[in-house]
Amino acid sequence: MITMERKLPKLCGTRPIDALPQITHGMNTQDPVMSLKEVLAAICYPPCTCADFEQGFYTANEQMQPGWFYRRSLSNDEAKQIAASYINNMQQDRKYLTERLTLCGDIVLRRWKKKSQDKRQSLLLEVIPNICEKRWIILRLGFTPEGKQIPPINSNGEMEARSPDTRHHLLLQWFSLEVLKTNPAVLFALLHNRTVYSPQDWASFDARQLNISFPCGYFDFDFSAECVMMQGLRYGEVVDWKDCLAHRADILGFPKARLVLEAQAYLMSSLRKIVDGILQGFDTNASPAAEKWNSMVLMGFRHTNVVKLWSPYTNQLKHD
Repeated sequence: MITMERKLPKLCGTRPIDALPQITHGMNTQDPVMSLKEVLAAICYPPCTCADFEQGFYTANEQMQPGWFYRRSLSNDEAKQIAASYINNMQQDRKYLTERLTLCGDIVLRRWKKKSQDKRQSLLLEVIPNICEKRWIILRLGFTPEGKQIPPINSNGEMEARSPDTRHHLLLQWFSLEVLKTNPAVLFALLHNRTVYSPQDWASFDARQLNISFPCGYFDFDFSAECVMMQGLRYGEVVDWKDCLAHRADILGFPKARLVLEAQAYLMSSLRKIVDGILQGFDTNASPAAEKWNSMVLMGFRHTNVVKLWSPYTNQLKHD
């Protein structure tokens, strides 16, 4: 399969692709730049039409609208390379963080707790300049002017690429400067849970965080008819669609599965940058010091003498 660069949708006026009158949402348009025939020819059909496939692919009807338009069609080799890159990066970062917490956990604990909120904010902005500053990114995009340009439209009515920063914010819609600087226990819980538990243990949780942004068409997507293993030792492996595996949720369509892997890789990279920032100037070859860190883990990251069972930061879900 050869990579196919696709003709991006465009409409005269201020909006793209209004090829069908019923999807113009009441806007006054002239003749569409893309004809209905061109739009239909550009649709990427998923390998199955059952309800489970919709968890990982866009339907043909959804692709008739601009926010759900696939940017490229990937070859199988490209899809495999993309998934493998995310898996490799997150594994390296997880190993690195595990080693740092084993050797320097007490230093991370003491330095982060001693910092004021202003100093925590300064460090976070230094190491992750594009971090989402405020909470509730999904609500802001859905109900405030921030979300009116999704997808962004230029003055010629052409759909442009979405912001990479916004993409990262949506991938980890709970990961914000506001939360991290306010409660030090959040960072500690993230560091512990994301190193002790493997990425596949978190896959279900991370996929659920996309249950609004994915169907709303908030991302730029590349299409592949392949799927990705979301369970077990083959986690992240690109495979062919099989009904039985899809119905068991062992595999997920590549478009959404890629977002899950990308979110996990971005989170691990961000946590590594934060730890490096906290440990800046510290001799990492010093004797291991993690006694207080281990004690805090046993106490359940208590911040106000109460372990909040609803917190995704401190209580990892386990499935039978």
